[in-house]
Amino acid sequence: MILNWAGNVKEIKDAVYNTIKNAKIKNIKGRIATIYKRNIPSKPSHTDCPMIAVFKRNASGDEIKRDQPSLELPRRVYIVIGICDFSMADLDEAEVKTDDLINKIIIELSKNPSLNGLVNGIEVENITWDEANDDDVWFSTPMIELSVVGTKL
Repeated sequence: MILNWAGNVKEIKDAVYNTIKNAKIKNIKGRIATIYKRNIPSKPSHTDCPMIAVFKRNASGDEIKRDQPSLELPRRVYIVIGICDFSMADLDEAEVKTDDLINKIIIELSKNPSLNGLVNGIEVENITWDEANDDDVWFSTPMIELSVVGTKL
């Protein structure tokens, strides 16, 4: 387990990424979201929307305690799913689009909460909503923070 700890963390992140990518999630306008393995750009472009980004945040806690001295590594991994869509009209319309994407992502993750045995389940720890306005284009940019406990970590 220790020999490939970082590789196992990447495998978990990739499983979340592939679950979302393979679902070919569309926004309410019928446009398939582009999926990234990095964060949403700080200045998104409406021509790139909708966007979904999957990336690692950190790992912590849930170590397995042993009765002998050993190196303890965290088993809990935090994965973030960033979402971005836009509206030329107003923020409410942009949020309707991203709220729909949030629901579709949650539905897809609920179909395989063990990520084919890589984790003991998925917890949605937090969802934050944010927005931006660039040249009178409204962007809704929520983030879903997932917490998983790896079975191979």
